[in-house]
Amino acid sequence: MKLYSLKTDPAKVAAGIWIGDIPGMEGVRLRVRPQGNPDYRALYQQLVSTVPRAKKRGGLIVDQAAKAQIEGRCLAETVLLDWDGFEDENGSPLVYSAELAKQVLLDPDMQNVRDAVNWAAGEAEEMARVDLDDDAGNSKLPSAGSLSGPTS
Repeated sequence: MKLYSLKTDPAKVAAGIWIGDIPGMEGVRLRVRPQGNPDYRALYQQLVSTVPRAKKRGGLIVDQAAKAQIEGRCLAETVLLDWDGFEDENGSPLVYSAELAKQVLLDPDMQNVRDAVNWAAGEAEEMARVDLDDDAGNSKLPSAGSLSGPTS
């Protein structure tokens, strides 16, 4: 693996990337930043440091409720930027707001939405890398067997 293939485009990370075709979320698109973004890491470390020792083992959170709350808050505040395709109980489009996103992502019964945001964030990370490779002209070339042209 080429070391520089692991670079990400900071502008894409900051602006977020629209991700669709999310498993279990037909018709939904999420604009997300990669989960490993600097804001996520900083907030995650800050929140983990406030968890009582009794709920951690080896520095890792073992209390599932505490872990879900931290994950939900980090996703709401540093990953999810917008959504499209969610509807309210009346079938009307559900307009994104940071407050509503936080409410949804902190709801213990909304694990499916947290999973979708996590999945989309992983895809965004990959897309930020792939796009940077393509921009630099480092995309994979077709194999010699698939090139067309004059033969001798």
